[in-house]
Amino acid sequence: MEPRKTRTPTTVGIFGGDPVVGQALELLLEAAGYKARFLPEQVFDTGSETTADIGLLLLTPSPRSESVRSLLETLPATAKVPVLSLISVSADEPEASESTVLWPCPLAELKARINAALPVSGPAR
Repeated sequence: MEPRKTRTPTTVGIFGGDPVVGQALELLLEAAGYKARFLPEQVFDTGSETTADIGLLLLTPSPRSESVRSLLETLPATAKVPVLSLISVSADEPEASESTVLWPCPLAELKARINAALPVSGPAR
């Protein structure tokens, strides 16, 4: 096991309609060493600055994921933030891509996908 560096952990913003799912993911990611925060939809409606420290946005499974992703790419606060979409394994033939993660998946796989999506400076480890 490699030693932990003292760098501040990456903050993962969890965006999705169901607060129970968002808060469960928040706890899971915090246990994995990330800072995590569930972001209700109103955060983006008000132009809030609560997204300033977000290093990656994680979209919870939703039929609206692609339209939400498009919206987030147009907002100044999130335009340059990497976005990963969790897609349900029960969805009809989900399209796999670098920006999607089949959900549920092992935590190690989710961490690997988050780390791969982060800018080159990378996450705290």
